[in-house]
Amino acid sequence: MTRTVPIPRVPKDYEALPPFALILLSALLVFWCMAPLGELLLALGQVAYARRQHARSPLNDEEAELLCALAKAGGQQIQMHKATQQFGSLLNDHAIARAATGLSSRGLIAHDRFLRAEVTLSRRGRREGKMLQKQFAAALAAEMKVGDRVSNNGLEMIVVSVHRSILDSGAYKFGEPVLCEHYGQDGRPHQMLVPQHHLDRLN
Repeated sequence: MTRTVPIPRVPKDYEALPPFALILLSALLVFWCMAPLGELLLALGQVAYARRQHARSPLNDEEAELLCALAKAGGQQIQMHKATQQFGSLLNDHAIARAATGLSSRGLIAHDRFLRAEVTLSRRGRREGKMLQKQFAAALAAEMKVGDRVSNNGLEMIVVSVHRSILDSGAYKFGEPVLCEHYGQDGRPHQMLVPQHHLDRLN
């Protein structure tokens, strides 16, 4: 016959200790289990915030030029290389692929994971593309041209040479310095390279 050993009672002064210990251990166990979940939620929040900030960040030269070309081409399933050629862009293949990835991450174009050359502009992409077209046209019109009469701090000159810079990616770069000519007090022509933002067009 099995003999039952009685469990001694907890003294009255310590009766609250076992429930308190149980609650404390339970809280520690829950905290230990929830800590990884909290870290995961924090990481997901940081990723979402980074994506939101990226979506709102300004487009780089490649992305702006590609979006402008796609907006001008219009329609559905736009062929990127054909659109850039028709736009007069010199973006190379790598630049187009990088720009398409950037535009897709911002939700401006629908670009499948197989990186096919055809893309579709989103509603926001069409809207921003139209705005870029106007900005591109304005920047092109503002560029100094050979023969323009300009002034730099009161010194009148004539633009004799314009160098249109192309980035390594093939993207256009506006506002590059132009070569200007003026006649000095000796009556001889003098030439100087002047940044366009320092010049005022006189004609």
